[in-house]
Amino acid sequence: MSERRSGGRYIDEQQQKLEAKQKKAFKNKLKDKGLTIKDLKYEFNKANKIRFMNPINLICESCQTYIPKNRKFNGYKREVNQAKEFDATYNHEYMKNIKIFELKYKCPFCSNDIILRTDPLGAASIGADFLKDEEGKSNNEQKEEGYMIMSGANFLNKKNESSKLNQVDRIIENIELEEKIKEEALLNNADQNRNMEDQLNTLQRQQLEDEELENIRLAEIDRQINIKNMYNTKDLEVKDIIGSEMNKINKIKVIKKNKGKKKVIKL
Repeated sequence: MSERRSGGRYIDEQQQKLEAKQKKAFKNKLKDKGLTIKDLKYEFNKANKIRFMNPINLICESCQTYIPKNRKFNGYKREVNQAKEFDATYNHEYMKNIKIFELKYKCPFCSNDIILRTDPLGAASIGADFLKDEEGKSNNEQKEEGYMIMSGANFLNKKNESSKLNQVDRIIENIELEEKIKEEALLNNADQNRNMEDQLNTLQRQQLEDEELENIRLAEIDRQINIKNMYNTKDLEVKDIIGSEMNKINKIKVIKKNKGKKKVIKL
C-alpha cells in the first residue's frame, strides 16, 4: 500500500507555529471551563458528530409524529461519565468496564432535540425474562432493547399495556372507521338520488307545459284557417259577420317554439 498524501506533505515553520498557537488557545479555553482534552468525549460537540440509525421506535413529544426504527440521522455522540452522573445504586461491579453512550439528534418534522442513552441493565433483563414453550418457541415480548429515552420523545408502546391489547384496540378502531366511511357514502348516494329525482320531475313538468302550449297553438291555427275559408265564400251575409274577426286575425301573431328559439308566424 502506498503512503497517504498527508504523510509525505511538507509543512512550513509558520504553519507549525499557527497550529501550536491554536492548540494553546483551545487548551486555555478548556482550562477556563475546568475541563481537559479527555473530557471532550463526555460532551456533545462537532468532533463527536456521527451518522447512525435510530435504534428504537419512538413518538416525538412536541409534534406526536412516529419515528421508525432503523431510520438514518445525523447526530452527536458522547460517552457518559459514570462516576459523576450515575447514583451509587446504579453502579454495579460488572458495569465498571462497560461504556455507556448518549445519542442526540433532532426530530425530522419539528427539529425537537431527542436524547437516547444505552441501558446495559435493561438489556441484561431481557435475557432474564426470556422463556420458552414445550415446543421450544420463545414467549419473550419485544422490549426496548437496552435503550433509555432521556428527553424529547416517548416509547411507542406503554410498559403497562400489553401488545395484544394494543392490537385489539387498533382493529376495533379500524372497523369503526370503515363503518363511518360506509355510512357517509350511503348518505351521499341518497342525496344524489334525491337531486336526480327533482331534476326528472322538473323536466317532466316542462314537457307537459310545452305539449299544452303546442296543442293550444295548433287549435288557434285551425280556427284561423276555418275563418279564412268561410270569408272566401260568396255569401255576403257571412262575410259581414266574419269581417270583424278577420281584422283581428291579421293582428294576431302565433308564437312557435323550435329547439329553444322563438319564431313569430304571421297568418
